[in-house]
Amino acid sequence: MTGNAGEDGIRPGKYVILLIQFFFGTHALVSGLNWFLLFFPNRIPTDPLGHAFVEAMIATGLFDVIKIVEIIIGLCLIFRRFVPIALIMELPISVTICGLALIGPTERSIFSGPRELFLNVFLMVCYGTYYLPLLRSFASPIRPLWRVPLNDWFAPSPPK
Repeated sequence: MTGNAGEDGIRPGKYVILLIQFFFGTHALVSGLNWFLLFFPNRIPTDPLGHAFVEAMIATGLFDVIKIVEIIIGLCLIFRRFVPIALIMELPISVTICGLALIGPTERSIFSGPRELFLNVFLMVCYGTYYLPLLRSFASPIRPLWRVPLNDWFAPSPPK
């Protein structure tokens, strides 16, 4: 047994991260499905700015698109597929939810809005090594996708 590893060599923190990921994914999935199936009453902000913002998104059909994206993100997080990109896709939604919660706070939203953003950012930090190649100041020479062998498209590291 070494360091923080348990008897089987797996760090207990990994399970905490997976539990948070499952919770966040379940929340996104239920939130997205609820818009279409209505298990719980939908909560549209009551303050004038938030209400007008959400009503405009509903009128333009953007809210339906956002809810479909939430369903996809929830499934990705629950089944642990494409997690880093799912977290990036969820970030603008989380920022919007947090912003709406802080503009017109209610007892529930003052907690749930920042929690949404915190969990999203926390999971992105946990998966930070996947984002490090995006933070390079100079790009590698471009290799068009059609020149990359199909086997390397989903390889764990970029082909050289």
